[in-house]
Amino acid sequence: MGIGEKHGTAAYRWTFDNIDQSYNVRHNNQSRPVQSFSNPKPCEMMGPRLFYTFNFSDQHTLNATLKNTKVMTRMAFDSRFLTRLIAFSRQIGLTKLLKNKKI
Repeated sequence: MGIGEKHGTAAYRWTFDNIDQSYNVRHNNQSRPVQSFSNPKPCEMMGPRLFYTFNFSDQHTLNATLKNTKVMTRMAFDSRFLTRLIAFSRQIGLTKLLKNKKI
């Protein structure tokens, strides 16, 4: 999600509502809890950056349909600074404020 791109209000709301969520990922008939914006993995995309777990629907569909394959979706914003700021805020519990619709 590029910060300068055009997205609808619902897309922004859904994204920020899910930054402070935990969700389950099924793999081999076992469910495992995962926290959004945790477990960073490095990747070379627009330069070196970290991508964090995020609750996108494709991981649920692919884990249910592809046997013996583990799928985990991740997210990073175009802005490395914003990505790190949100990850740090999640780590210290500040992202709970995003659940407040006024914020």
